[in-house]
Amino acid sequence: EGIEVHLVEHVRGDNSDSGEKSDRWAAEQLSKEFPPVRVAPEFPTPAAAKGYLSSMDFFVGSRMHACIGAASAGVGVRAISYSRKFAGTFGLVGYDCAVDPGQPTERVVDDVMSLVCEDAEHQAQLNIELINESHRRYVTSLAAQLLRARN
Repeated sequence: EGIEVHLVEHVRGDNSDSGEKSDRWAAEQLSKEFPPVRVAPEFPTPAAAKGYLSSMDFFVGSRMHACIGAASAGVGVRAISYSRKFAGTFGLVGYDCAVDPGQPTERVVDDVMSLVCEDAEHQAQLNIELINESHRRYVTSLAAQLLRARN
């Protein structure tokens, strides 16, 4: 109730070599089955996509770069982690809000909704704090290594 759902594509076009359909195709099918669900417009640039994501209160995604884009724009994120790479990347900044899609469907939905129902603004602030702290650690480490290499 009061939640707008927008489906944002990541894979564009129909990759006939791999048999993979575009995300747009899947989003349109879901939108037909669930009419309140909206399909996001096609974005001409990554900046346009990030601008769209930044207007959201909360983002649930299974594409790592879309989740990174939303989190770095200050949007609360719940990541559905389909690979270890995804969980590892978010784990580097201490972000433990990834959901394992290998669980039973009811559990995945419960895990996603538990955070969506929390204060999205608080979650967005946590994202920015985690990203900023990770960036500070990286810059400090890089500066120390450059100083050692110089000496």
